[in-house]
Amino acid sequence: MSRVKRVVQVLAVAAPLAVPCSPLVAQVPETSSSVTVNCNAAGRNLQDALNTAPAGASIAVTGRCAAGPYLINKDVKLSGYGEAILSTASGSNHVLQLRGVKTDIAGLTVDATGANSGIIVDGSRAYISNIVVENASGAGIVVGGSGFASVHGSTVRNNGIGIFVVDSSSLGVGSSTIEQNLNFGIFVYKVSSAFIVNSAIRNGNGVGVAIDHLSHATLDSSVVQANAGNGVRVGQLYATLTLNAAVNTLQNNSPDVSCGDRGVIEVAAPQNSATKTTSIAPSIMTSQLGCSVIGGPIFAP
Repeated sequence: MSRVKRVVQVLAVAAPLAVPCSPLVAQVPETSSSVTVNCNAAGRNLQDALNTAPAGASIAVTGRCAAGPYLINKDVKLSGYGEAILSTASGSNHVLQLRGVKTDIAGLTVDATGANSGIIVDGSRAYISNIVVENASGAGIVVGGSGFASVHGSTVRNNGIGIFVVDSSSLGVGSSTIEQNLNFGIFVYKVSSAFIVNSAIRNGNGVGVAIDHLSHATLDSSVVQANAGNGVRVGQLYATLTLNAAVNTLQNNSPDVSCGDRGVIEVAAPQNSATKTTSIAPSIMTSQLGCSVIGGPIFAP
């Protein structure tokens, strides 16, 4: 079974369309409860702390927490200090799962070596900042079950898929780097959406950004370059890409943009730089790509 199919099976619950992306802000209500976990100390277990902490608690973790998979099923804040690494036993489905919660996660490395996924956001709202997610055979981050994730100031690398958004879910990515993921940097699928701003999807992703099955993605002031396959692939079944703001750079991909039948590319601003040296009119783009282009041109000299 392919890596993409394995990840699709992780979250297969259809649900109504999630709310639009919003800025990264602390969302868990403050309480006076705080817990510190040093996973390098004998007898300290992160899951025990997650189980016993009250809703709204702040949990600070350091060291290598290798006893995953971990589950968060209440509204808490999880943050790392010093060297904080979450990992799990080989053969696990994931390192960290958020189930039906509103959670802030910051300052961690999620090393998913031997696991299918790094973080699963399952019907939850996750505000993720300053983390590294790497080495998952499937997806570094899965957002499903009408969930929402905001990923800010983070790096997602060396996974089968960097971030997989599925089943009426939403993703916001800001000031982040998505790179060296085998199949896709970001894959938006099954009535889902992604807003990508001030970010780089680059350096050897199989496809930089893929959109399919009634899904939508917006690029705003971002760079998609040096990916092994398409920079952006707009699939069939009414997938839509919006190119927003003054400059999006799409270059050195193979090709920079591809578009399937019934796909749509909307150009909110025409100054999207690429390796092209001349503007390409919407009518030419339509004939070349096989889909509708609205508002062009896509590439400016």
